[in-house]
Amino acid sequence: MYVAKHHLDFWQQPLEFRPERFLHRTHKGYSFYPYGGGMRMCIGMHLARMEITTIIALFISQFECKLKPGVPVTPITYLTIKTKEGISLMINVLQLNVRKQDF
Repeated sequence: MYVAKHHLDFWQQPLEFRPERFLHRTHKGYSFYPYGGGMRMCIGMHLARMEITTIIALFISQFECKLKPGVPVTPITYLTIKTKEGISLMINVLQLNVRKQDF
């Protein structure tokens, strides 16, 4: 995995810390595989995916999302149903009455 992530054929300036390189999925083949691949796949992959789903759910539960008034949502049929031009939302932080505890 180390060799693939530092290979000049796959990455520009592979020795520099540049996390923005992962914003656009332009990598080829197995040049990026965070959980490994094939027989040597990470045994913690399913746990990691479950944890990130839980973390995202807890994070977004602190916000209220409403459709912006007057902005149409046009559904289109693809493999599933999606919107033609995205969804415009108004996002507000919820005031939660959470007690801080010492751990």
